[in-house]
Amino acid sequence: MASLGEIPSDKSMVNGEKVLVSDTKTEDLEYLLECCMEKLDEAEASLTSITEMENRVNEKGFQVQSEIKRTAESMIETIQQRKCEMGSQVKSAMKAKQKALNSQKNKLSSYVESLKSSMEYSKDILNNNDSDASQWKPALVELLREVVDEQIDHEPAANESFELTVNEEEYMFDLEEFFTRLCTRRRSHLSSTDT
Repeated sequence: MASLGEIPSDKSMVNGEKVLVSDTKTEDLEYLLECCMEKLDEAEASLTSITEMENRVNEKGFQVQSEIKRTAESMIETIQQRKCEMGSQVKSAMKAKQKALNSQKNKLSSYVESLKSSMEYSKDILNNNDSDASQWKPALVELLREVVDEQIDHEPAANESFELTVNEEEYMFDLEEFFTRLCTRRRSHLSSTDT
């Protein structure tokens, strides 16, 4: 292999290509220089293309990374907001359910107390020494008719059947009040009979 500054007189290799080296050294040097410059230009162009491609890849990667980050942040925010909304809905539903249960409990307690009181009234009536069926029947029939009239919307015709309307959330009538009115009506009948 020729040393630096030495031009071979036969053939030489430039970038893997055989180059004829003639005895005219100036022409050979110019030819070799031109070949080297062409190869340098090609290498520089390739390097520039690779650099531009790398920049585009990096830029695209940054855009994708930013988009993924924005999407993740948006999803996290949506999940947290939905979690808060569901928490509020659950709390509201629990409060409403508790309120309904408390209301039902109060109604049941009131109903139990009414039954206890009504049973006491019933015992008083049944244990009354002067309780005679003939004395109670007129007052009872009249009061039942009155209670029925309070529960229907209109006076039925003679050939018309009717049903008693009952509100499921309230009692048709208070038993204690019923027995109180019954006793009052009985006393009224007894007074009219005595006169």
